[in-house]
Amino acid sequence: MKTSNIIILATVLLLIGGTAWYISNLKKDLREAQLAERTAIIRNDSLKIISATQARKLVADTLKQRNLNKLVDSLGIALEGKPKVIQVIKYLPRPVDKPVDSVVVKGDTVEVQDYYPQKNNYFVKYSNKVSIKDAKGQGRWDFTPISLAVVLSQRKDGIWSADVKVPEWLSVESIDIQATPLEIAERDNFGWIAGVSYGKDFERDSEFLRVSFGARYKKFYVDLGLTTMQTFDAGIKFEL
Repeated sequence: MKTSNIIILATVLLLIGGTAWYISNLKKDLREAQLAERTAIIRNDSLKIISATQARKLVADTLKQRNLNKLVDSLGIALEGKPKVIQVIKYLPRPVDKPVDSVVVKGDTVEVQDYYPQKNNYFVKYSNKVSIKDAKGQGRWDFTPISLAVVLSQRKDGIWSADVKVPEWLSVESIDIQATPLEIAERDNFGWIAGVSYGKDFERDSEFLRVSFGARYKKFYVDLGLTTMQTFDAGIKFEL
């Protein structure tokens, strides 16, 4: 290969390599800056009470898999697969001051029946029989199921938020939802292609360089090339 061709080849390779390195670092810095901003927003977020029955908190989906594994271990939960989202929510029943629903006196026995938070659609039913003579009583607590709802939604800035819906008599004290990234990485469907190659024309016994440029869309490639023999070519390729 002629010295001039070697110099051209080395120059083109340096230009292409330098450009690729610069673009790669630029994209990396941008991703790191976006992640740092996202992490700061989530870290500075606090529990928001939207209404008497709804509370909201941002989802910390910036964790590594090993962090979730440690959290699962600390919770003492046995899993068959890898954890992706962990929810730890604290609820507290609200205090209620109300008259006792039923008090019946039968001789020296007092029968008490009360409901929380109210008789209709109660959560807790309390029954007690107290002997005034013996100063002893027998109580019973009955419970009904609670309906709670958690909805994860994505805001316009890409951050995920958790909304918790509870009955009016239940207070949400804290919401802690941790996860690996919930956003599915979008496939890079488009990109530019550049390269240089060496060739030899055996018929003319001459060497040449080919500089190519092109574009990629999904699995479809368009390639344009120029050579030092003053030729031009174009091609289409498909990824199988």
